Amino acid sequence: MECELPHSIRPGVLVVTRELLKQLTPHDTRLLGEAIDQMGKRSMKAQGLSRPITTYSQMMSCDNRLFLSIGRGTVRGLIRVGGRQLFLRRTSDSDYTKVSPLCVLDFYVCENLQRSG
Repeated sequence: MECELPHSIRPGVLVVTRELLKQLTPHDTRLLGEAIDQMGKRSMKAQGLSRPITTYSQMMSCDNRLFLSIGRGTVRGLIRVGGRQLFLRRTSDSDYTKVSPLCVLDFYVCENLQRSG
């Protein structure tokens, strides 16, 4: 996805956390926030969802980690991970146990880069 990114962001993988977003300048925060929102909308469309599940405002209010694959001036894909509370049973007649595993919450690769290795 072509978008303007902060000049400090180099090609590779960028790990976005709430703490990183707070450290950026307002201008860089706006640019990165717009890129996150655009990628969230593309993910929503690709999955047939009614609303984005990855947004800049959501990243500011949670402890998730967002990994962005960055090309030269482009965001190529994203994967967002975070803990979620799940209730599991070992057998159908046992009690539920609460677990909090690290889960993939959203995943998207730009269409023109999919299936290219």
